[in-house]
Amino acid sequence: MKNFILTFFAAFIFVGVISAECTVTTDCGTFTYDATEISAVSSNGVVTVSSNGNVIDQIACSNSSVSVSCSGGDDGGNNDVPSICDFLPAWLAQFFGC
Repeated sequence: MKNFILTFFAAFIFVGVISAECTVTTDCGTFTYDATEISAVSSNGVVTVSSNGNVIDQIACSNSSVSVSCSGGDDGGNNDVPSICDFLPAWLAQFFGC
């Protein structure tokens, strides 16, 4: 039974990481990416969107404010993003390094 429970939660985590989405909101629109970590910087009229250090998109948008929000993963430092540790009971959290 213990193996079943651990397998179930491992599958839950795997699906949660795969389905992670990040949204970049600029003055020119809202853009959604399937990623677990996103950063966005506005410079010289171009918003550069990066994931894990790799540029994944560039958006031409002069004088744009930029905000990033993610669900199901890390958003590059925003502590408001829930992790699996927020949903696990204490006795099970130790198995997931929480």
